[in-house]
Amino acid sequence: MFFRKHPNVEVPLTEAKLDHLLSDAEASDDSGGREDQRQVLIKALNQLNQEEVELIEMRFFEERSFKEVALMLGCAEDAAKKRVYRIVAKLRTMMGGKS
Repeated sequence: MFFRKHPNVEVPLTEAKLDHLLSDAEASDDSGGREDQRQVLIKALNQLNQEEVELIEMRFFEERSFKEVALMLGCAEDAAKKRVYRIVAKLRTMMGGKS
């Protein structure tokens, strides 16, 4: 409910959080490739709509459970899970990977 009442709250993206998302998207282990993938990920995140970005922020950057995300969205936990995984698949495709 906090984020519904305070929609302008931003969560800062740190390298650790980006690396966490990259590892969830099956990124490569080499550091040179990781930096390139970080840049590609940032570009892909910028192409998502506001709702998709908020879901990614809640799940990966704020490290909320699917149950918490579902409560914030006012939907079932399974529905929140599907939405997040669809966005992750979309990000993979945007980054040039398989969906």
